[in-house]
Amino acid sequence: MLNGGVNSYTVKRPGVIDTLSGTPQGSSIVAGLKGGHLFDVQRVQIGPIAGLTYSHVGVGSYSESGDILLAQSVGSQSLNGLTGSAGVQLRASGVVWGHAVRSFADLTAERDFLGGHRIITTTGLDATSALPLYTPLSSGAGTYGRLAAGVEAELPHGIALGLMGGTTFARGNGNQGQVQVTLRASF
Repeated sequence: MLNGGVNSYTVKRPGVIDTLSGTPQGSSIVAGLKGGHLFDVQRVQIGPIAGLTYSHVGVGSYSESGDILLAQSVGSQSLNGLTGSAGVQLRASGVVWGHAVRSFADLTAERDFLGGHRIITTTGLDATSALPLYTPLSSGAGTYGRLAAGVEAELPHGIALGLMGGTTFARGNGNQGQVQVTLRASF
């Protein structure tokens, strides 16, 4: 898998006199490999899976506008990640109301090998707060779990509709969840 993009952000935060805002630009790239082997067991398939994903996210520097007392200049920042995963996948297929349906569930242990540490540098724009502030951030290194599941149904005329979701658990700096709806057309 290879994915990338250019991003435009809008940052707003409350100030004392006025709302502060900024519009940084950024980019991201993600490359990953995933594989495994599934064994037929009764009417399901089950087996080990593993993956490795590299990601790079960058956000350019920007200056806030609005409340002159609190406005800051924020330095550019980037984050690289190399996440490995290993676990088990369960797949099942069947027919529901005359439509072919495929489902899966993944349970994996994951770890970011690069640690995800970075420092955000900000400087006040008024003369009294022009000293730079260095704020260290950490992604909470450690191994955590991920549970993902989904279902896809074949509809008439080469259309398929899918619903997938997942969540992390036991992650040191908070868990992440996702939901994805897919529509696939075959010609």
